[in-house]
Amino acid sequence: MKIDFEEIKNEFSERAKTFYDDNEKLGQLIDEFSEKIKDSKIFETVGSDLKLTIEMLIDWKNGDYKDLSKESLTIIVVGFLYILSPISIIPKFIPLKYVDDILVLAYVIKKIKDELETYKKWKSENGSIDMEDGKDETIYIDLS
Repeated sequence: MKIDFEEIKNEFSERAKTFYDDNEKLGQLIDEFSEKIKDSKIFETVGSDLKLTIEMLIDWKNGDYKDLSKESLTIIVVGFLYILSPISIIPKFIPLKYVDDILVLAYVIKKIKDELETYKKWKSENGSIDMEDGKDETIYIDLS
C-alpha cells in the first residue's frame, strides 16, 4: 500500500491554513481529534510523540509556547483533518482500517520531529516536564 502524503497535504492544506489565526477553531479541532483517539489502542503506535504534539498545539494556541512554525502547524492540522475526515485511503470496514491513519500520523511526527525536540526542551526549561526521569516512551517509525 502506498500513501501519497503530498496528495493528502494538497487536499487539506488550504483548510489547514485557516487554523493559524483562529484559536477557537484550533481548539475545536484539538478537542475533536483527542476525543476520536482517546479510547483507541491503535493510536498508541505513535505513543508519547502524539501526546506531546497535542500538548504543543495547546500551549501554542494558549500563547504560552511561541516557537511553532506555521509550516509545522499546517502539517499537524492536515494530519488531524485527515484522521477526522470520512475520506480514507483504506475503507473503514476492512480489518486494517486504521493503517492509513497511523501512517499519516507517523509521517506528521517525523516531519515535526525537530520541533517536538525544541518543545520538549522548552517544557523542561519551564518546569512543565521532568526530563530527568530516564524514561523515553517515544516510538519511532521509519518512513524513509
